Amino acid sequence: MIFHSAFIGYKIFHCVSIDYKIFHCVSIDYKIFHCVSIGYKIFHWVSIGYKIFHCVSIGYKIFHCVSIGYKIFHCVSIDYNIFHCVSIGYKIFHCVSIGYKIFHRVSIGYKIFHCVSIGYKIFHCVLIGYKIFHCVSIGYKIFHRVSIGYKIFHCVSIDYKIFHCVSIDYNIFHCVSIGYKIFHCVSIDYNIFHCVSIGYKIFHCVSIDYKIFHCVSIGYKIFHRVSIGYKIFHCVSIGY
Repeated sequence: MIFHSAFIGYKIFHCVSIDYKIFHCVSIDYKIFHCVSIGYKIFHWVSIGYKIFHCVSIGYKIFHCVSIGYKIFHCVSIDYNIFHCVSIGYKIFHCVSIGYKIFHRVSIGYKIFHCVSIGYKIFHCVLIGYKIFHCVSIGYKIFHRVSIGYKIFHCVSIDYKIFHCVSIDYNIFHCVSIGYKIFHCVSIDYNIFHCVSIGYKIFHCVSIDYKIFHCVSIGYKIFHRVSIGYKIFHCVSIGY
């Protein structure tokens, strides 16, 4: 079965079906459209002028979606699931999944984004310009969130649960939990706050400027409340 339908002027259309299912739909002037299906399912959609679109599926599932002009988009899936989404002009986007799941999202211009997952789960989210963000998870669960410019944020979790949340410039915040539960919350500039819990429950709450407050509880119940300025208060209970 072979079918041809043609209109010539500003447009030409071809629709073709052969034993192995090949279909072409073509419009020529400012745009060309191709729709192709072969035994292993190959599909092409093409618009030429300011944009070119390709959508391709082969036996092992390869998909391409391409727009050329100011942007190029690629979506590709092969044996091991590889996906690329690319926009070229002011931005490039890559989304890639391979056997072990690698994902990249990249925008080039003023910003770059990377999201990566490999067999052991590594995730990177990166924004470059005024800020950089990293979110990383490896076999032992490490998470980093980083913003560079006026602030840096780190959130890290490893086997024993370590969490860091850091903002650098006018404020620094640390929140840390290790196997025995250590928590730090720190704000630097005019105020510093520390909240710490270890296996035996130690809590520190500190405000620096005109006043310092300490609240401490250890295994045998030690409590300190301190206000520095015009007054200092201590409340301590040990053992009994």
